[in-house]
Amino acid sequence: MKVVIMAGGKGTRIASVASDIPKPMIPIQGRPILEHEIVCLREQGFTDILITVSHLGNMIMEYFGDGSKLGVHIEYYFEKEPLGNAGALFRIKDRLTDDCEPLLCFAQQVNGYGRQGDVFLGISTSGNSKNVLYAAVTAHAKGMKVIGLTGAKDSALCRMSDVCICAPQTETYMIQELHLPIYHCLCLMLEEKFFGE
Repeated sequence: MKVVIMAGGKGTRIASVASDIPKPMIPIQGRPILEHEIVCLREQGFTDILITVSHLGNMIMEYFGDGSKLGVHIEYYFEKEPLGNAGALFRIKDRLTDDCEPLLCFAQQVNGYGRQGDVFLGISTSGNSKNVLYAAVTAHAKGMKVIGLTGAKDSALCRMSDVCICAPQTETYMIQELHLPIYHCLCLMLEEKFFGE
Protein backbone atom coordinates (compact mmCIF):
# COMPACT_ATOMS: atom_id res chain seq x y z
CA MET A 1 0.00 0.00 0.00
CA LYS A 2 1.31 3.40 -0.97
CA VAL A 3 1.30 6.21 1.61
CA VAL A 4 0.96 9.84 0.52
CA ILE A 5 2.53 12.59 2.62
CA MET A 6 1.51 16.10 1.61
CA ALA A 7 4.48 18.34 2.29
CA GLY A 8 3.91 21.17 -0.18
CA GLY A 9 2.58 23.94 2.04
CA LYS A 10 4.38 27.23 2.59
CA GLY A 11 4.19 27.02 6.37
CA THR A 12 3.05 30.63 6.67
CA ARG A 13 1.92 30.26 10.29
CA ILE A 14 5.34 28.98 11.37
CA ALA A 15 7.42 31.27 9.13
CA SER A 16 8.54 33.40 12.09
CA VAL A 17 10.30 30.32 13.50
CA ALA A 18 11.70 28.82 10.29
CA SER A 19 11.24 30.70 7.01
CA ASP A 20 14.33 29.30 5.28
CA ILE A 21 13.33 25.63 5.38
CA PRO A 22 10.07 23.84 4.52
CA LYS A 23 7.85 23.09 7.51
CA PRO A 24 8.35 19.28 7.32
CA MET A 25 12.11 19.84 7.70
CA ILE A 26 11.88 21.64 11.05
CA PRO A 27 14.04 19.56 13.39
CA ILE A 28 12.76 17.84 16.51
CA GLN A 29 15.39 16.05 18.58
CA GLY A 30 17.93 16.61 15.82
CA ARG A 31 15.85 15.13 12.97
CA PRO A 32 13.27 16.68 10.64
CA ILE A 33 9.61 16.13 11.55
CA LEU A 34 9.18 14.36 8.23
CA GLU A 35 11.92 11.87 9.08
CA HIS A 36 10.12 10.98 12.32
CA GLU A 37 6.94 10.39 10.29
CA ILE A 38 8.70 8.20 7.72
CA VAL A 39 10.39 6.10 10.40
CA CYS A 40 7.04 5.65 12.16
CA LEU A 41 5.42 4.57 8.89
CA ARG A 42 8.26 2.11 8.23
CA GLU A 43 7.86 0.60 11.70
CA GLN A 44 4.16 0.04 10.90
CA GLY A 45 5.08 -1.77 7.68
CA PHE A 46 4.48 1.07 5.20
CA THR A 47 7.55 1.39 2.98
CA ASP A 48 6.15 2.71 -0.33
CA ILE A 49 5.82 6.49 0.07
CA LEU A 50 4.85 9.32 -2.26
CA ILE A 51 5.61 12.83 -1.01
CA THR A 52 3.99 15.87 -2.60
CA VAL A 53 6.31 18.87 -2.38
CA SER A 54 6.27 22.49 -3.51
CA HIS A 55 7.66 25.35 -1.38
CA LEU A 56 11.40 24.66 -0.94
CA GLY A 57 10.63 21.08 -1.97
CA ASN A 58 14.14 20.56 -3.33
CA MET A 59 15.42 20.54 0.25
CA ILE A 60 13.11 17.63 1.08
CA MET A 61 14.03 15.73 -2.08
CA GLU A 62 17.78 16.23 -1.52
CA TYR A 63 17.59 15.17 2.15
CA PHE A 64 15.54 12.00 1.68
CA GLY A 65 16.47 11.03 -1.89
CA ASP A 66 14.91 7.70 -2.83
CA GLY A 67 14.40 6.78 0.83
CA SER A 68 16.85 3.87 0.83
CA LYS A 69 18.82 5.33 3.77
CA LEU A 70 15.67 4.98 5.88
CA GLY A 71 14.70 1.58 4.46
CA VAL A 72 11.77 2.85 2.39
CA HIS A 73 11.03 3.72 -1.24
CA ILE A 74 10.16 7.39 -1.83
CA GLU A 75 8.74 9.01 -4.96
CA TYR A 76 7.89 12.70 -5.30
CA TYR A 77 5.31 14.87 -6.99
CA PHE A 78 6.50 18.47 -7.32
CA GLU A 79 3.74 21.09 -7.48
CA LYS A 80 5.03 23.77 -9.84
CA GLU A 81 2.30 26.08 -8.59
CA PRO A 82 0.42 25.62 -5.30
CA LEU A 83 -2.68 23.49 -5.86
CA GLY A 84 -4.38 24.22 -2.54
CA ASN A 85 -5.24 21.81 0.26
CA ALA A 86 -4.91 18.29 -1.09
CA GLY A 87 -4.93 19.62 -4.66
CA ALA A 88 -1.98 17.41 -5.60
CA LEU A 89 -4.02 14.30 -4.80
CA PHE A 90 -6.10 14.85 -7.91
CA ARG A 91 -2.95 15.09 -10.03
CA ILE A 92 -1.41 11.90 -8.61
CA LYS A 93 -4.54 9.74 -8.47
CA ASP A 94 -3.29 7.45 -11.25
CA ARG A 95 -0.13 6.74 -9.26
CA LEU A 96 -2.19 5.62 -6.27
CA THR A 97 -4.41 3.02 -7.83
CA ASP A 98 -1.70 0.52 -8.81
CA ASP A 99 -3.50 -2.27 -10.62
CA CYS A 100 -6.93 -1.34 -9.29
CA GLU A 101 -9.61 0.45 -11.28
CA PRO A 102 -10.25 3.72 -9.37
CA LEU A 103 -13.96 2.95 -9.02
CA LEU A 104 -13.04 -0.29 -7.23
CA CYS A 105 -10.54 1.14 -4.71
CA PHE A 106 -12.99 1.16 -1.77
CA ALA A 107 -14.32 -2.27 -2.75
CA GLN A 108 -10.77 -3.59 -2.82
CA GLN A 109 -10.19 -2.28 0.72
CA VAL A 110 -13.44 -3.83 1.95
CA ASN A 111 -12.47 -7.11 0.32
CA GLY A 112 -9.02 -7.02 1.92
CA TYR A 113 -9.93 -5.87 5.43
CA GLY A 114 -13.62 -6.67 5.89
CA ARG A 115 -14.79 -9.80 7.69
CA GLN A 116 -18.14 -11.42 8.19
CA GLY A 117 -19.99 -9.58 10.95
CA ASP A 118 -18.12 -6.29 10.41
CA VAL A 119 -19.98 -3.10 9.53
CA PHE A 120 -19.31 -1.00 6.43
CA LEU A 121 -20.24 2.69 6.65
CA GLY A 122 -20.82 4.09 3.16
CA ILE A 123 -20.88 7.89 2.96
CA SER A 124 -22.23 9.53 -0.19
CA THR A 125 -24.09 12.82 -0.37
CA SER A 126 -26.02 11.65 -3.44
CA GLY A 127 -26.18 8.02 -2.36
CA ASN A 128 -25.24 7.07 -5.91
CA SER A 129 -21.42 7.29 -5.90
CA LYS A 130 -20.34 4.22 -7.82
CA ASN A 131 -17.16 3.64 -5.79
CA VAL A 132 -19.20 3.58 -2.55
CA LEU A 133 -21.88 1.36 -4.13
CA TYR A 134 -19.29 -1.20 -5.29
CA ALA A 135 -17.84 -1.25 -1.77
CA ALA A 136 -21.32 -1.80 -0.30
CA VAL A 137 -21.96 -4.71 -2.68
CA THR A 138 -18.60 -6.20 -1.68
CA ALA A 139 -19.45 -5.76 2.01
CA HIS A 140 -22.72 -7.66 1.58
CA ALA A 141 -20.91 -10.43 -0.33
CA LYS A 142 -18.54 -10.82 2.64
CA GLY A 143 -21.41 -11.05 5.12
CA MET A 144 -20.97 -7.54 6.49
CA LYS A 145 -23.73 -5.15 7.51
CA VAL A 146 -24.01 -1.91 5.55
CA ILE A 147 -24.93 1.47 7.01
CA GLY A 148 -25.55 4.18 4.44
CA LEU A 149 -25.12 7.88 5.19
CA THR A 150 -26.74 9.95 2.43
CA GLY A 151 -28.93 12.97 1.70
CA ALA A 152 -32.72 13.23 1.55
CA LYS A 153 -33.23 11.95 -2.02
CA ASP A 154 -33.92 8.28 -2.69
CA SER A 155 -30.70 6.55 -3.69
CA ALA A 156 -29.15 3.22 -4.58
CA LEU A 157 -27.04 3.25 -1.39
CA CYS A 158 -30.13 3.75 0.74
CA ARG A 159 -31.92 0.86 -0.97
CA MET A 160 -28.99 -1.55 -0.49
CA SER A 161 -28.16 -0.57 3.11
CA ASP A 162 -29.27 -2.53 6.15
CA VAL A 163 -29.70 0.85 7.84
CA CYS A 164 -29.73 4.15 5.96
CA ILE A 165 -29.32 7.50 7.69
CA CYS A 166 -30.58 10.28 5.44
CA ALA A 167 -29.58 13.86 6.18
CA PRO A 168 -32.73 15.91 5.49
CA GLN A 169 -31.15 18.12 2.80
CA THR A 170 -30.67 17.97 -0.97
CA GLU A 171 -27.81 20.46 -1.45
CA THR A 172 -24.38 18.77 -1.29
CA TYR A 173 -22.76 21.28 1.07
CA MET A 174 -25.71 21.09 3.49
CA ILE A 175 -25.67 17.28 3.45
CA GLN A 176 -21.94 17.35 4.24
CA GLU A 177 -22.53 19.75 7.14
CA LEU A 178 -25.17 17.42 8.58
CA HIS A 179 -23.02 14.34 8.07
CA LEU A 180 -20.41 15.71 10.49
CA PRO A 181 -22.49 15.53 13.68
CA ILE A 182 -24.09 12.25 12.54
CA TYR A 183 -20.86 10.34 12.21
CA HIS A 184 -19.43 11.96 15.33
CA CYS A 185 -22.52 10.70 17.15
CA LEU A 186 -21.95 7.22 15.71
CA CYS A 187 -18.35 7.32 16.94
CA LEU A 188 -19.44 8.38 20.42
CA MET A 189 -21.96 5.54 20.54
CA LEU A 190 -19.28 3.01 19.53
CA GLU A 191 -16.87 4.42 22.09
CA GLU A 192 -19.49 4.11 24.82
CA LYS A 193 -20.37 0.58 23.75
CA PHE A 194 -16.82 -0.73 23.67
CA PHE A 195 -14.95 1.47 26.14
CA GLY A 196 -17.61 2.94 28.44
CA GLU A 197 -17.92 1.87 32.03
